[in-house]
Amino acid sequence: MNGHTGNHRKRLPPLTALKTFESVARLMSFKEAAEELFVTPSAVSHQMRQLEDFLGVKLFIRNTRTIDLTSDGMQYYDSIASAFDDINSATSKIISKRKNVVLSLNVPGFFYEYWLKQHIDSFLDNHPEVELKVVDPKQNNPKGDSREEIRVNILWGNKKLLETDYTMFLNSPGVVVCSPDILHHDVPFADKNFLSTYKQLHMSVWPYAWEHMANGFGIEPAPQDRVKYFDYTGDLIEAILSGEGVAICDKIIAQDYIDSGKLVSVLDHSIPSSSSFYLTYDPELSEHYILRAFKEWISAETNKM
Repeated sequence: MNGHTGNHRKRLPPLTALKTFESVARLMSFKEAAEELFVTPSAVSHQMRQLEDFLGVKLFIRNTRTIDLTSDGMQYYDSIASAFDDINSATSKIISKRKNVVLSLNVPGFFYEYWLKQHIDSFLDNHPEVELKVVDPKQNNPKGDSREEIRVNILWGNKKLLETDYTMFLNSPGVVVCSPDILHHDVPFADKNFLSTYKQLHMSVWPYAWEHMANGFGIEPAPQDRVKYFDYTGDLIEAILSGEGVAICDKIIAQDYIDSGKLVSVLDHSIPSSSSFYLTYDPELSEHYILRAFKEWISAETNKM
């Protein structure tokens, strides 16, 4: 028959187990694979045991806190990874022929400006059929626009105060950062009490961040005339970059600046945040391939920090 290589094909392993194996072997972590696939670590372990039973070989060496691939596991992953790449490429070519899908995001401005805008191209490159819109979720598509639309809200806050169903994809701690220029000053960074000699900057929505830092790590609090609050993330970032002081900043916002060398992280300590990032969407769309792909992408991308 045209398009077939034969009438008989050997039984394949469960495809869910194969996808789970590819994720675990690529990330070398059951926990991270579970986060990427939006399942529990126990579900990942179950899939891996199912695949090992099917193949009749061990794929992983399970240590106390880490895992390693066996020689069979490494050989199998090399084949599986290239197969998944081929499937992804073939799928993208077919899907790109479909009518466009509009991915409408309602997202906090600071998250879009300082993270999403810099990273979203890696998602869109794999889904050329998607048009991204950052919109007010209360708006409707213009009349006459018959394209399929997937609406997603990205929320930031304390889950106790969010009166909606949600899927958490990131809890980002606070980190202490400053301009590299400050490092040339005379106060040694080996002495953590250097913080009290600089103006301390942070967001007004997180008013007790420095107090928690001081109390938790034995750091001398700065006098009030050295503390400055900001209502807008952009103003805070500009002040840090200009060397105005040392700041506690959300890690997801600061990470790209740290990676580029524009900011430096000056302490090993971070401050746990009671606020997290969440996704909400129409439950009827939960199995839509674009929504599933976006959820997997944003979880994997944000957890690279």
